[in-house]
Amino acid sequence: MNKQEYNRNYRKLHNEELRAYKKAWRLRNPEKVKESHRRWFSENGKSWYRKNREKVIAKTKKWQANHSDGVRILQARGNARRGREYMAKWCESNPDKVKMGNVKNQAKRRSYGYNMLNIYFLDSVGHHINNMDVVFIPENVHISCYAGPRKEKHREQIMNYYGDLDNMVNNVPLSAICGG
Repeated sequence: MNKQEYNRNYRKLHNEELRAYKKAWRLRNPEKVKESHRRWFSENGKSWYRKNREKVIAKTKKWQANHSDGVRILQARGNARRGREYMAKWCESNPDKVKMGNVKNQAKRRSYGYNMLNIYFLDSVGHHINNMDVVFIPENVHISCYAGPRKEKHREQIMNYYGDLDNMVNNVPLSAICGG
């Protein structure tokens, strides 16, 4: 028996041990693994792809069929025009999420929090009763209590308008809202 036959038989008999050893070595030496991959791909990558092009394309199509959402996200990341188109379609189909995201971003920009004490309803706007908590109230009520740039006066007017804000925030105690 020559050395090649001996090695072939040894690998067949000790396959699991060799796999475990190689895996442990790869985990201990990630830099060497990366370097060997780089070197192999720089020398053989294009020729290997040309030889196995059909296999690669079939495997890619199979993955894309099973991961359709992931494909759209990857395409959007890789291509600015497709990314804009995908985001435009998503925004059209999710207008409530877009609006809430914009409102939260504006609040964050103004150094306010956005802890919602009740749920958003149609024709409502978020009213900060303090710098962290938001209560959704009808837009016409919010606009009618104008106090200019003095936010504390505006908050007082809204509280005076409602008097009992408990019903507005789905049974959240008034003391938890105004701190008093």
